[in-house]
Amino acid sequence: MQFLSILTSSFLAIGLTAASTPSSFTPSVEADVGVIFSADGSQLTLTAGTLISQNWTTDAPTLYLEDTTSTDGQYTIIMIDPTINEDGVLTTALHWYQPYLAYSSGVLEISNTSAPSAEYVYPTPLEGPAHDYILLLYSQPEDYSLPVCLESLLPATDAARLGFDLDEFEEVTGLGTPVAANWFQVVNPTPASTTYAITSTLVATYACEATATATASS
Repeated sequence: MQFLSILTSSFLAIGLTAASTPSSFTPSVEADVGVIFSADGSQLTLTAGTLISQNWTTDAPTLYLEDTTSTDGQYTIIMIDPTINEDGVLTTALHWYQPYLAYSSGVLEISNTSAPSAEYVYPTPLEGPAHDYILLLYSQPEDYSLPVCLESLLPATDAARLGFDLDEFEEVTGLGTPVAANWFQVVNPTPASTTYAITSTLVATYACEATATATASS
C-alpha cells in the first residue's frame, strides 16, 4: 500500500463522535482520527467503540482528519490490541505501524516508502469476549527514524508482534503521546470452551534495553 486517503471533515459531510479510546486505556485522547473500512464495494465509517464484523477489517482502513487536527508535518499511525488473554496472561499485539504519512490536498501519502514499517495485520480475535482494537495517530518528530533496536517488531509474526510495549515504544522513538485516536471491537463468533482469569501480564523488552526477551510478571 503506497498511500492512505485522509480527508478533513470539511471535505466529508460525515457526523462523527468525539475521539475516544476504551475507558480502561491510557492515555485518553481528545481528538478523532476518522476511520473508514471498505469491503466488497461498501464502506463503513467507524464510530468509536463500535463492534464490527471481522469481514470489514481485512484491508487497512482509510483514515481522515478532523479540522481540529493539524495537517502540517508528518504522522505515524499505530494499531494495537491490548486485550489478548493467552490462558490467563494478558498481553498486547501490534497490528500496524506506518510512519511518514504526510497530508497534502486531502490525501495523506506515505512520503518515505523505504522507511521501516510493520504491515497491517487484520484482527483475528481468540474465542471469548470481544477484543479492543485501538488506532493511535502521532505527530511525527522532525528527522524521525525507527531505532534499530525496535526493528524486531516489524515482521508479521506472533513472535514479533505479541507483548508490544506501547509506553516504551513512544519513549524510545520520541513519538510522545497520540494526537488523535479511534477504536473498535471484533469478536470471534465461536464461544470460548474455557474462560481464564487474568493472573499475569506479558510485556516484551527490546534490544535497546539490557535484555531483549519477553518476560511475564504477576
